[in-house]
Amino acid sequence: IADYIGELQDRYGWPKYIRTTTGKNKVDRIIRVMRKARGALPMTAAVQSMNPEVLKNIKRDNIKLETYQAIQEELDAQGMQSYGELILCLPGETRASFMQAVEKLLDAGAKRISAHQLMLLHGAELANPESRQRFGFDTRFRVVARNVGNYTGTPLIEVEEMVVATPDFSFKDYLDTRLFHLLLTIYYYEGNYEEAFEFARRAGLKPFDLVVALAEMIGEAPEQFRRVLAEFRSESQEELFLSREACLTWARAHYAELVDGSLGGNLLSKYSMIGRFYATLASLDFLEQGILRATAARGLACDAEQLATVIDYLRSVVLHAPFAEAMDRPVTWTTRYDVERWAADGYERDLAGYALAAPETSAAVVEPENRALIESKLATFGEHPAGLGKFTRTMFARQLRRALAPRSEAARTSA
Repeated sequence: IADYIGELQDRYGWPKYIRTTTGKNKVDRIIRVMRKARGALPMTAAVQSMNPEVLKNIKRDNIKLETYQAIQEELDAQGMQSYGELILCLPGETRASFMQAVEKLLDAGAKRISAHQLMLLHGAELANPESRQRFGFDTRFRVVARNVGNYTGTPLIEVEEMVVATPDFSFKDYLDTRLFHLLLTIYYYEGNYEEAFEFARRAGLKPFDLVVALAEMIGEAPEQFRRVLAEFRSESQEELFLSREACLTWARAHYAELVDGSLGGNLLSKYSMIGRFYATLASLDFLEQGILRATAARGLACDAEQLATVIDYLRSVVLHAPFAEAMDRPVTWTTRYDVERWAADGYERDLAGYALAAPETSAAVVEPENRALIESKLATFGEHPAGLGKFTRTMFARQLRRALAPRSEAARTSA
């Protein structure tokens, strides 16, 4: 199959993105398949937890962190990506141990972290009365995202039971971690704001520590972005019910809104789309503010002018809603630093080493092939948070960018 996909890519330039779960145990085979798929298939590592006590409780073994790091080095060398998957509120997990797992995965090079929620499914061992009592699960019910329909004259609504707290993981921990995960998804998803995070890393600030700092600064975020985060936290509580019956009663009363997407759905997806594509400039302002604050708090040197250059670069190239207007709008960017060559060289030196002899202005444009791809996705899925959540799962985040027109090599004076 991978050989045939590679043949299709060579012949037709398609598919450009493949979304599936690769597993994590047969590493050599997975990497071989990823190479054949020309980097269109990211690797997923569903580790669930990195806490030995938790893994014992759920009877799972994990890939060793050292092995994962070695895999990531190979993937980086091939220009490929990997994702990590965790589950909230597993028995024995604390917020501290969960956050440590996120930090380890990010340090190892994961480009996206999915923090799934623990569902108690019929027939699963954790759903048994003995497990519920042993681990002290506190559960709530909610409508399964997009699992509603009317096919026979009676609305059909699927409900799931999920764990929102344990003796080791409070409900406040659950909400705080969900909000942290939203920030991580908005800012770090597949390297969508990679240049800013790499600038911070060069200053001594790790991606994990930067997102933690942003979570601690939410009250100081620009109003538009702060409102996105507040609405996510509020709706994350409002979607939960103490009983299946209460959930179904609410869902029947709000069936029309569940169908049109104004209520319900995958809240993390919905609000990450709003944060990335509707509050884009406010989110970038907050990111710049967070880097300055976090580096200063740690006594790290951070050149404000160079950081402003990186953030302004992102403002110029990152696309946002409404997409037709954004793709048609003429955009120019004037800079004293060659940010794109700095990125192409793997951020191995400080941005100061890529100073230009004089400021240069470039046009930022959407390339025809990329425009056609985006327009096709919008026509298929629609330009609203639920639709954007679907079409962004069919392409890499960095494809949603303008490209800078090439500049003369003679003007570059990188040290």
